[in-house]
Amino acid sequence: RTTESNKENGVLSAGNTPKNTLQRSSTSGSNSSAGSIAAMNAQTAVRNSSFEKDLERHLNRLQTSKSMANFMAYDSNSPKTESPIMSPKREPSKTVHLDGLIETLGQNVAKVYEFRVIRGVWNCRRNMIQICDLLTTKENIPNTMDINKPFMLTTNDNREYYVNVRFATETERFPTNAYPTVEINDRLMEQLEINHGEKITLKPIHNALNIVDRIELLPATKVAPMIEEDIAEKFKQFVLQNSKIHALLLNQDQLFKLPEYYVTVKLQPQSLKYCLINSTILRHSKISCIGEVKPVADILKRLAESPFYCFATTFDCAKHKGRKPDSIQKDLRHALYLCMFHSPAVLFMDGLDVLTHQPGDQNTPDAEYHNKVSDVIRKQIEEFTSNNPIAVIASISSSSNLNRRLHSSRGYHLFQQLVKIPNLDKTDREGALKGLFVHRQCKLDRRIDWKRLANQTEGYAIGSLVQLVDRAVFYAYKQDSKFPFVTEEMVANALDVTNRYCLVGIENHKQSTQTDGNGDDEDDDIAGDKIPGLEGAIEVFQEVLMWPTRFPKIFEASPLRNQAGILLFGPPGTGKTYL
Repeated sequence: RTTESNKENGVLSAGNTPKNTLQRSSTSGSNSSAGSIAAMNAQTAVRNSSFEKDLERHLNRLQTSKSMANFMAYDSNSPKTESPIMSPKREPSKTVHLDGLIETLGQNVAKVYEFRVIRGVWNCRRNMIQICDLLTTKENIPNTMDINKPFMLTTNDNREYYVNVRFATETERFPTNAYPTVEINDRLMEQLEINHGEKITLKPIHNALNIVDRIELLPATKVAPMIEEDIAEKFKQFVLQNSKIHALLLNQDQLFKLPEYYVTVKLQPQSLKYCLINSTILRHSKISCIGEVKPVADILKRLAESPFYCFATTFDCAKHKGRKPDSIQKDLRHALYLCMFHSPAVLFMDGLDVLTHQPGDQNTPDAEYHNKVSDVIRKQIEEFTSNNPIAVIASISSSSNLNRRLHSSRGYHLFQQLVKIPNLDKTDREGALKGLFVHRQCKLDRRIDWKRLANQTEGYAIGSLVQLVDRAVFYAYKQDSKFPFVTEEMVANALDVTNRYCLVGIENHKQSTQTDGNGDDEDDDIAGDKIPGLEGAIEVFQEVLMWPTRFPKIFEASPLRNQAGILLFGPPGTGKTYL
């Protein structure tokens, strides 16, 4: 009883209760009923006071908590004249809590806002507004709408696109009526088939997706490798500059505008419709620029639509060149597992002959490497395609370059069908040349005979035509950088330089050297010691190759091990092949 009264004294001192009452109740030794009743009343008062203060302290803690602040709406200003035990009725407090919970849940529910559309112009020279940016004014924004979040735009035909809402600097073009108005650029209206004055809906996105693995940038035409690196670097700089406050929104297959280029954005995995990217995500994601437009991309796009709905992913073989077979197997299994989880699926292996080159009959380390990689790829494809609806499409430069363990003229065939992409005909070459020159924004000479140029470029691929046009444009800029003018002579000179890289010209050069060089073998009879600069190399040859055969007893008694070979190194023309 003394211990209990001491605890009560401690609580009582914190509750500012008179000390005399506690001291009398704790030190009283009488057994009278009046003393017991006084002690019980004192204990009850202390417990009521401590319980009330503990309850108030916990409620204040819940109010200041970040996670429970919206759920607890405790009224701290209401007077507390009675203790919780004396007044058990708390129905108003429960009602307040329930109202606060309903209000919090109502804030989390995404609202849909309706707007009327007016047409805008996507002016690339004036500003850097992207195709997914919508413009409006403060008067057209509802009070509950937060423009800092991305929105999902839905048309009357249920077409969806993810957009940002920005404030326009010029507000005169926005009408003042009862309907909120938003401006959409003409490119996006054409893409989504939206008419002027049509109604659209915007739904805010609370949980944005940031699970992008790789971002591919596709320019309009094939560009040089240096320009590809420049495009990727400028894209990174653009993201860093425009994502300091809010993350940058990217849609799948979005036409993206850089200061000097227009590129198409491809998000990986391809099932991703959009993503928000900032400096942190940019650091962990892979940014690559692919300047060559492949025909398989159209096939995969058609397979992803109705009625097929196939998942597609790409395995770039050129990026795995020189890696160990085990590392290639690990990445290939990851791509095949992804196809298996999203089946039916299509796996596109781009440039398969880079990893599985046909070595021929030579037994070299490169031949052994290509054979091992071919076996790894064949086993993985057979394992996953035998029991799963997965199709594999591969691109190669030539069927003769593919390893015989994957495809041979007789016997085993991993790929069931071989489709050869036809070369460009005369009409295609003529149209491609005109389009490439127009895209370079240079003035052309009217005397250029396009039909004759198409005949002279027979057998050219699209990449060779790009090289031809780039050389002609380079000659024009070299002559006049301010006003480049492409003449017929410049095109002819560019064609002569481009033809030197053809295989036909190289084979003719070999044949001419073989026929004309029959009398040049007389120079090979000159002794090596008469050629200045090779004295030291000849001495090494004599010590390593000739001395062990001339003096075998001396070398057998020597504790040193004989040298196994000689490595010749040096720039071209120093005499390595001659020795």
